Amino acid sequence: MQQNTAERVAFIAELSEFIHERKDLTLGQILYSFCRPMGKEKNRNVSILLEKTDSQILNKIEKAKIVENDN
Repeated sequence: MQQNTAERVAFIAELSEFIHERKDLTLGQILYSFCRPMGKEKNRNVSILLEKTDSQILNKIEKAKIVENDN
């Protein structure tokens, strides 16, 4: 359970940092950025998030920050 809590805290920190770094993006754009399929991921339904672990979601937001900052 401890790891789960740590990942949730890390997610909030990453999301908060993302919001502050990219003031040019709306909240919708930020959410889309890490919810959209990346790489070989084929499923385009938001419901795919229900199957992701906290670690996978944290990883997605970290990748989204990199992608958005490269654009």
